[in-house]
Amino acid sequence: MWSTNHPDGGPGGASLGAKAATSAAPLPASPPTPLPASPLAPPPVGGAPASAPDVLERPAREGGLRRLRVHELQLPAGFATGPGLGARVRFAVGQTVLGLGLDGVRPIRAWHRRFRWAGLRRRYGLLGALRWVAAEPVRALNDARAAVAEHGATCRDRFGIPLATQRRQLLGLNLAYGTETATYYQFQLFRPERRRHAGAYVQQHETATFYRVLAYRDAPDDFLILEDKRRFEQWCAAHALPCTRTLAELHDGAVADPAAARAALQAHAGYELFSKLVDGKGGAGAHRWRWHEGGRGGWVDPDGRVLDADALLATLAERSREAPLLLQECLVNHPALAPVATEVLCTARLITARPPDGEPSLVGTCFRTGAGDGSTDNFSQGGIAVAVDAATGRLGTAVRALSAVIVDPIERHPVSGAAFAGVVLPDWDRAVALARRAHAALPRIGFVGWDVALTARGPVLVEGNLSPGTRLAQAPSGEPLGRTALPALLDAHLRRSYARRS
Repeated sequence: MWSTNHPDGGPGGASLGAKAATSAAPLPASPPTPLPASPLAPPPVGGAPASAPDVLERPAREGGLRRLRVHELQLPAGFATGPGLGARVRFAVGQTVLGLGLDGVRPIRAWHRRFRWAGLRRRYGLLGALRWVAAEPVRALNDARAAVAEHGATCRDRFGIPLATQRRQLLGLNLAYGTETATYYQFQLFRPERRRHAGAYVQQHETATFYRVLAYRDAPDDFLILEDKRRFEQWCAAHALPCTRTLAELHDGAVADPAAARAALQAHAGYELFSKLVDGKGGAGAHRWRWHEGGRGGWVDPDGRVLDADALLATLAERSREAPLLLQECLVNHPALAPVATEVLCTARLITARPPDGEPSLVGTCFRTGAGDGSTDNFSQGGIAVAVDAATGRLGTAVRALSAVIVDPIERHPVSGAAFAGVVLPDWDRAVALARRAHAALPRIGFVGWDVALTARGPVLVEGNLSPGTRLAQAPSGEPLGRTALPALLDAHLRRSYARRS
């Protein structure tokens, strides 16, 4: 009956990583000349894995490791899953007790409760932690009331669920499974056929905790590759993985290697470009620079001014005083996606997972498309998420965000009017193979959410996400991740990571 409401906003604060490339209008027939190497070389990749303490001492510019918030991820000293009969028995008993009655995700919820208790002990001491747990029912009741006060009217008006029913269901699910407000509304657990399997849905804050734990303990080098977009691009090139190309890098009000950046932009005259934050998430800070043919041509800024290469670089350099930026080529959607796409680049989210020392496989997927004139297909930015048959690439049911947490089923694209169900994604087998090949090149990390663009030249990696999230993989179809291999694989990685080492 432990709630997952966090006293200090943690420990599951990692957010869903998202895109930073976009589609363009039809491009000139011939591509630009090949680009030189990225002007600002990222730190080298590969080599021996770094130890966790070494990673924490690295400069912040090397991939934002401070965002792992390691202080929230500690279990009590001496904790071990084995080896040794005593350790194994203690762990097994704990998992059974903590995972009791939690349906398809027992191991995940049991692990999460371990971390929650350890965090409460550190913050409040033993007696304070016991008092905090004892107050869970009252806190759950207050949370249910607050959630319905904020979101209940929208749900009632759209789906006809009375406010009192929402409060009762939220309270019951919270006490039984630790179900949070966002989980209840995003996965539409007010629907009877879904509420019966509420315990099988995997929640974002739970998996985010474990991905951070495993990145810190076992895969810091792999994490740095995924976290730093510059490093990611170099890693893709080293492994012959198709990815978006960077034309210019800007930070602290300056352009890295201005001559190379200017030459790259001149080679891309006539093409639309895309800028994004080096460590941005959820499409924040992303902008598409459209090409304007009038006069000498140039790229149009948000105020309607036409900028040549020098003016565009100067504009982005000024923006980089707040945060480092990348300027990249735009990718174009495959023509077969035209009925269900706008100018915004569509991507497939492919979640791959591997057992310890095993080969990666696909455990979850979703297709994302834009709904209007935005720069990205991010669900949180108004995009549409569509279920995908993992075996065939055929689209199924779709949802769109109706509010901050409530999703609305949608059958047709709001711009084209085309139905989503039945559309087959082009080059689907190649996209899955690309994601699996990319994951195989990361030797230590267990779980990655790949954003793959489906273009006329084939699938292209846009980015990889340490915390692939659960909303996109479950909300469109309503199928719980607890029925996939994900919970067992997470449990296996955590068991190995916390096995006592000689």
